[in-house]
Amino acid sequence: MVIKMKSIRFFPKQILAALSLAVVFAGGCISVDADVPEIQMVQTDMRFDAVPAEVIRAVGEVSTNQVFSYDHDPFELPDGMESKLRTVGVSLRANQGIEDFSFLRSMRVAISDDVNPTFELATFEHVDGSADNTGEVLVMKVNPDVDTMAVLKSETLGFDIDLSGSLPTVEWSMDVLVDMSGEFQFTL
Repeated sequence: MVIKMKSIRFFPKQILAALSLAVVFAGGCISVDADVPEIQMVQTDMRFDAVPAEVIRAVGEVSTNQVFSYDHDPFELPDGMESKLRTVGVSLRANQGIEDFSFLRSMRVAISDDVNPTFELATFEHVDGSADNTGEVLVMKVNPDVDTMAVLKSETLGFDIDLSGSLPTVEWSMDVLVDMSGEFQFTL
């Protein structure tokens, strides 16, 4: 998994500079708010096995599940700092074996760690007669209420993907892109 900053900013330096100025001029209780630059986590080349054509002919739609994890250093916030980090986008990019997601009926992406309950990040439900899943990139509906900072405080993130549809009869793969953004508040 790759994590990249989509917007390059000198975020820690901005916070320290703002805190320094505030302490000098305020001389008392202060509060500093800062936006988190957008972060993108990318899982490339997530592979799925082929479903035998006989199965698809017999039952039509099938379901499968794929799990991937990301080990990282836990995010530790100093005393007095609060944060909210929200998922602002989840998208899939067709890779090997598929050109689009027209085979997909529904999909759910959840995030978890070993401490907190599983949070549903994004869902997709195909609407008959629409072209919502016919492109190389599929944009999912995100759950804006999930504060993903809670799970980033642990050492391992787990992503759980459930999908169903008339799955490909060849081995295939996709990339999963998760965009997050938020804000920090520091009070002295």
